[in-house]
Amino acid sequence: MKLTLIQTDILWLQPSLNMRRAEAMIADAEKSDVYILPEMFTTGFAVHPEGKAEDDEAALSWMKDMARRYDAAIGGSVAVKVGDGYRNRFYFVMPDGSSVRYDKRHLLTYGGEHLSYTHGEDRVEVEFRGVRFLLQVCYDLRFPVFSRNSGTPPYDVAIYVASWPISRMRVWDTLLHARAIENQCYVAGVNRVGSDKACQYSGGTMLVDAYGLSELDVAEADILQWLELADYLCLLVEGKELHGLVDRHVEQLVGVLAFVVDFEYVALEAFAMAVVALECEVVHELHLYLDGAFALAFLAASAFGVEGEVGWGVAQLFGKLLVGEQLAYLVPCAH
Repeated sequence: MKLTLIQTDILWLQPSLNMRRAEAMIADAEKSDVYILPEMFTTGFAVHPEGKAEDDEAALSWMKDMARRYDAAIGGSVAVKVGDGYRNRFYFVMPDGSSVRYDKRHLLTYGGEHLSYTHGEDRVEVEFRGVRFLLQVCYDLRFPVFSRNSGTPPYDVAIYVASWPISRMRVWDTLLHARAIENQCYVAGVNRVGSDKACQYSGGTMLVDAYGLSELDVAEADILQWLELADYLCLLVEGKELHGLVDRHVEQLVGVLAFVVDFEYVALEAFAMAVVALECEVVHELHLYLDGAFALAFLAASAFGVEGEVGWGVAQLFGKLLVGEQLAYLVPCAH
């Protein structure tokens, strides 16, 4: 499996020129199985897409043509108009004309993305030529439970397409490595370079393996490079597969409390807590995931999953119940 990550300087709101530029870069690259473009590769990160977003056919038709012409899969995110609203949509298009789409789940409220776009609901994976890919977009990188590699079968490669600004590149680098290590998979992070009206971008496109080793860390403009994934994506260690994803046991975790509060809604965004528990995690509108049948009485939680929304008052109450005082850390949402 050969993967090409395309890092480009996206021209602001010029979809035709951006697609022609991407087409030239694909043509100049060595033959690959998969070509990946950044987030909103046709327009740049358009927070206000009204009158600027592609309809659901223009970019998709171009991607189908490229996939057919080069006998490869083409992936990347575009701003699309869907009915009366807009989506930040990641298309993964295959040579036979079929495609899979993923609508960005976690919108960047700090940048106002949620004001114009509708977030997706479902996590999306796709298999192509024997390799299973998880599709993710930019800010999704900050939500580890959403990308947990616990499916059957597990995915082999997580792809993050992004418009990640230069001011937070240390976060980008750290989280790409973290997602690869914790999910024991390859992680491909495809970022842009250049600038738009709000931010500057320095690339940092890379492929990270399950041991946290980076195959690339690209900073130059308009650079692309192909990467050949290991023949055996299970990543053998001394003749045995890595078992970290299945060998999860009771962990002694005491007094762990974390809050992330969205200033826009002043509501609990992420909350994690465990007291001699079976790997208990709560994130994004209080999604509680349990690896075994375990419940805390005051949460009335059943095994495997509980979803709900928690208001600010409840967040304060949890803080007092657990540690005797409020330990809420107010962090604005940002890449």
